[in-house]
Amino acid sequence: RRPVSAQAPVGGAAEEARRRAPFQAYYENLLAKGMRAEMARLTLARKLATIVWKLWRTGTEFRAAEINSVAP
Repeated sequence: RRPVSAQAPVGGAAEEARRRAPFQAYYENLLAKGMRAEMARLTLARKLATIVWKLWRTGTEFRAAEINSVAP
């Protein structure tokens, strides 16, 4: 297990995102498909990291309407 300080940036963002649209629906769909809460938070954190990386790489703005709320 990683130290708490290493988990804080990703874990905190995932915790906040899972309570707000459009990520809340994505998180709830993961849980509905039977994924454990811990794994659902990790999956959401990875999705957030991918989105941030893409925005940084392309220089585009975040558009919530483009977030797919359907869990894989």
